[in-house]
Amino acid sequence: MLLAPHYLTALGALAGLALADERIGCVAAYGDHRAGAGSDPARLIPMEHNWGFALTRRHWLERQPLLLAYRRLLAGVDYRDRPHRRIHEFFWSHGYGIEATSQDGAKHLAALVLGRLRLRCVPCYGHYVGQQGLHWSPAFYAASGHAETRLCLTPPPRFEMPSDQRMGELLEGNETRCADGWRPCCWKTRPGAARLRRNCRWPPKTWSGCCTWVSWRASRTPRATATTSMP
Repeated sequence: MLLAPHYLTALGALAGLALADERIGCVAAYGDHRAGAGSDPARLIPMEHNWGFALTRRHWLERQPLLLAYRRLLAGVDYRDRPHRRIHEFFWSHGYGIEATSQDGAKHLAALVLGRLRLRCVPCYGHYVGQQGLHWSPAFYAASGHAETRLCLTPPPRFEMPSDQRMGELLEGNETRCADGWRPCCWKTRPGAARLRRNCRWPPKTWSGCCTWVSWRASRTPRATATTSMP
């Protein structure tokens, strides 16, 4: 990622907000390359990628049990050949249907389980240029629009700490997207289900239907302490 001159200044300002509120676990300053000219530069929005980010020590420590459990699933295998099905089952055992089985997916899971937000600013202080990689191709990069990123060359504004209401909305939005996106009871009809079946050979035989899932999720203790339980 190419950094604008004020990237670290912006990241430092965002880190200050994270240190002031434990609900914020990670921050990044690569911005929103799709934002229009009328977007509020002081507003914070959810992170999409773990690029050039900062995280608080408290979040780094509290997420270690979950990440250690994830890394155990990778023991003895090449990362490219990681066991997608077992990883998805591990994610579901914590109540979230995250599609990505990458280490970033595991970090996202930890933030969800712990009730932490991952936030970024709107101005682009970073320009992602990785056209070829494990999860990227020139065609995918072109479709993403990152090539048209316009770096912000001015000092960062005074970023606004989200209100309590906004914090709640962001947390609820995170949970809704990841709890409902790959719900067992509708895996056959969801958009993308064919790709999920083709890539990961789902659903696992352990599922017993919608009622079991719904009642189990309703009985969950909200944002319980991270656990190292394995599927």
